[in-house]
Amino acid sequence: SMSTTQQQPQQWEEMFDDDTGSPYYWNKLTGETQWEKPEALQAVTLGVDSTGFSSTDDYAEIEECSKFFVDAFWKQGTTLGVLSLSTKQENAILKEQKRDMENRYGRLLGDRKLSSSLILSRDDAGSIVGCVGVEIAVADKQSCSILSRDAGEQMLNGGLAALGGRQRNIIRKAPLTELAAAVLPADKGLIPVLSNLAVGAGGRG
Repeated sequence: SMSTTQQQPQQWEEMFDDDTGSPYYWNKLTGETQWEKPEALQAVTLGVDSTGFSSTDDYAEIEECSKFFVDAFWKQGTTLGVLSLSTKQENAILKEQKRDMENRYGRLLGDRKLSSSLILSRDDAGSIVGCVGVEIAVADKQSCSILSRDAGEQMLNGGLAALGGRQRNIIRKAPLTELAAAVLPADKGLIPVLSNLAVGAGGRG
């Protein structure tokens, strides 16, 4: 039999015992089965410890992430090929990236209905090595265009304000999907949005 150091993670498949429902592991190449998770699977990680992930709405971290995003995404040319930017061009992109991230993920005062989060991955030294933004947004169903966070919040709050007091109190406590169905115009709806995804050059496969 192969030593576990030579085995690859894709050789193993997690299975479930019919009688107990407990997981066990089957090696597709050797036919071997075992209850303990194989070392080859235990070694599979995302390249950083899961404790290196955090969610933020802090403006200082958003600014730091904006700089990372310009370096890891725009300058590395993940869409257009590696770009050589003048200082003026880089500063203009950085300013717009920071504005966009602050508007999407920055801390807001008061209660908001459309949640968002900027998730950062950091290495052991504390440097950002990856980022992704997730949010719930209001979108136009016909054009598939996404409204800004402010416009979406205003549309939801305006729809709530237009309801009678009793109906408003009932719907205000409802899940967001029910609230949106009750107050948004028929041509608008909620959509999950994944944006601002970037991985530093050292983390790319």
